[in-house]
Amino acid sequence: KNAINFFSMAFNSDDNVTSFLFYVISMEAIFSRDKSAPIKATLSDFASILCFPPEQRQNAHHTIRKAYDLRSSIVHSGESFIDRENIEKIKPIAARTIYCSMLLCKELKNDRNNIEEIFFNHLRDRKLGVANALPPKAIWALPDS
Repeated sequence: KNAINFFSMAFNSDDNVTSFLFYVISMEAIFSRDKSAPIKATLSDFASILCFPPEQRQNAHHTIRKAYDLRSSIVHSGESFIDRENIEKIKPIAARTIYCSMLLCKELKNDRNNIEEIFFNHLRDRKLGVANALPPKAIWALPDS
């Protein structure tokens, strides 16, 4: 729910910095569970594994890491200019991340266990190569670099 709220705020913002921040935060809202885990690595690893076919993962991973670095420069160093190109790169990735997360939760949901625990265990297992991936959905192509 938080991810969708932040995505909506990003989508409706007229300010580039605000829009960019909220798109990145919408992805953080999904994957930032463990406060001791490095969020940039967690976000880029899980989003690229969950949302992109193998041939697009490296590029997606790189794009997400760069977006998170830019987010950090805004938050921690006072960067105050974001061009539209950066927003157009992260917007479809944020949308795809929300969609794929919801789809995975729908596929994994059962009545016996906590869906959050199942979700993160599945992502961990996919990262380790011991869980089967759901077939990727062709909904958006990775934005051109």
